[in-house]
Amino acid sequence: MVRQFYLGTFGQGAGGAGLATFVRALRRAPVQLVDTLLTWQMRANERHHLAALDDHVLRDMGLGRADALREAEKPFWRA
Repeated sequence: MVRQFYLGTFGQGAGGAGLATFVRALRRAPVQLVDTLLTWQMRANERHHLAALDDHVLRDMGLGRADALREAEKPFWRA
């Protein structure tokens, strides 16, 4: 018995434009994943450094210690 997997056209008519869009999105997925992981790493590093700054440096930036700690305590995936 042979099973066939039909992706269809995703409501884009008979031309298959939906399938082409799906394939393009699938090809971009690894790049988007790496981009997201790098963004998360950068965010975690910046928050770590922010928490380590002296109070006078924070004041120069217009932040208080509580502001810096609140930002530093956010999970890396939250903007």
